[in-house]
Amino acid sequence: MFFALKDLLKLLTHLDKTSKIRVVLNIFLSLINSLLESISLSSSLVFFSILFNGKIAEVSIIRRFLPFLIDIPKTNFLVLFIIIFSITGAIRIYYLKNTFYLSRFISNQLSSLAFLKIINQDYEYHIEKNTSLQVSTLTNDIGDSVNSIAALLQIVSSTLSLFSIIATIAFVIYGKSIIFIITIPLIYILLYLTYAKKYKTNSKLISDLNGKEIDFVKDSLFSIRNILLSHNQEYYYQSFKKIDGQLKEAQALNNFYAVYPRNAIEVFIVASLASLFVIYPNLASPTYIPIFGALIFAIQRIFPLFQLIYNGFSAIQSHETGVLKLNKLLLLKLRYENIACKSNLNFQNISFSNVSYFYPKASKKVLNNISLEINAGDKIGVYGSSGAGKSTFINLLMTLLKPSEGTIKVNQKILDHKSREISYSRYQNNISHIPQSIHLLDEDILTNIVGPNTHVIDKNKLDLALKVSFLEDFISSLPKKIKSKVGENGSLLSGGQKQRIGIAREIYKTKPILVLDEATNALDPHIENLIINELFKLKYLKLIIIVSHKKSNLSFCNKIFKISQGKILIED
Repeated sequence: MFFALKDLLKLLTHLDKTSKIRVVLNIFLSLINSLLESISLSSSLVFFSILFNGKIAEVSIIRRFLPFLIDIPKTNFLVLFIIIFSITGAIRIYYLKNTFYLSRFISNQLSSLAFLKIINQDYEYHIEKNTSLQVSTLTNDIGDSVNSIAALLQIVSSTLSLFSIIATIAFVIYGKSIIFIITIPLIYILLYLTYAKKYKTNSKLISDLNGKEIDFVKDSLFSIRNILLSHNQEYYYQSFKKIDGQLKEAQALNNFYAVYPRNAIEVFIVASLASLFVIYPNLASPTYIPIFGALIFAIQRIFPLFQLIYNGFSAIQSHETGVLKLNKLLLLKLRYENIACKSNLNFQNISFSNVSYFYPKASKKVLNNISLEINAGDKIGVYGSSGAGKSTFINLLMTLLKPSEGTIKVNQKILDHKSREISYSRYQNNISHIPQSIHLLDEDILTNIVGPNTHVIDKNKLDLALKVSFLEDFISSLPKKIKSKVGENGSLLSGGQKQRIGIAREIYKTKPILVLDEATNALDPHIENLIINELFKLKYLKLIIIVSHKKSNLSFCNKIFKISQGKILIED
């Protein structure tokens, strides 16, 4: 538990100043709530004294410290009790609301910060990481972590209220009953220690199974055509049922461990109170009934507080793995600051000098000792067999990957994170990349070309993008024209239509370097030739790079790079 709390406190260090102030104010509010609990409980003793024997003077706290209240009419005391009880309840409700809103605020801040850290990591980081596990961390583990923070606030609040009530019982109501009261936390502690290891084990299992389930569902939906054609639904159904069953079983066990103590202690309390009347019959006398009533009222408040504290520690233990994973994400550093990255680069050339690359944890070099130069005005074709290193070369060219050996220069200058002249950000901001697999938003065609801000559109750029991608006739044939929806990831379009929208999106950006990475393989040859002809006419483009498996697709290029066995052969 110590390490789980330590990790949770580390998580709080990532909050901004405003959030930390709100946490402190929440704790201060819980302190006020605990003091009102004490006043409310003390007033209950007066209330029961008036209710059962009508004698305020028999209440020790009134007799010893507030004798001037003895002559006040009983009705006034009853009204005061109602007011105090109502104020305490109202503040308790406000505190609960404040805690839930604070949890939401913290959740949004931590998840947004974690997402920002992820999307600012180098491309190499994303190659190594499983996307489903990252999705699980940003959804399930964030939720677990926020639940742990809420549980910690709950523990603090409940503990303060608990001490306040116990002090009231000891010094105001009936001190000897403390022996009975302290047996309750002892039972909770014993039960918690019994289940602590099981909580931790289930915590890791739940976190891992969440990621596994997301991964399986994603793979299944991506393979839906194969599933339908092969009639393999039963296999996928049984596989999902097995993973989900293990997940739900682990969650059910943790839920049981959380609520079990309450039922056990309820039996203990009822049996103990009944035993008191058997052992001490005089408790039924008018003198003790107000005290006993106040004790019942106190226990009615204490019991949920013990359960909240137990649930809080259980939640922290149960969500320990999620907190650890989120902490690892939040410890990631932002890759670099975008220094002067918005201005266009007067691209002249890019050169590779003895560049080699091998992926992390791999011993074999994908590219080995590459030296070449590409100049403005070049139309470069890149081809090679599958796995030859075409994608690695393109990623190095776009500086998504950094060379394992050698240097890459742009305009005769080595790229540098902090350079105001040619930084990675500035160079990358001048590149348009059209991949083989186009991802489209579940929006209309216009949004997928110009971006979400459709209120500010450059009509000349949009017309150019539609002309070059030969989308004009297709869009004109649609009932809603350019406002037609494309479906989830372009499900309402053909593969060729998706690729043409992807091409239009990059043309709209009018960046000087264009990389087509198998970007026309879904087009029929006639349309493909027409689009490439139009691309080569664009005057703003200073460099075009076309990647293909087939050399025959690169007839428009003035230079052709053949990649084979980690080497690049330049063909003019």
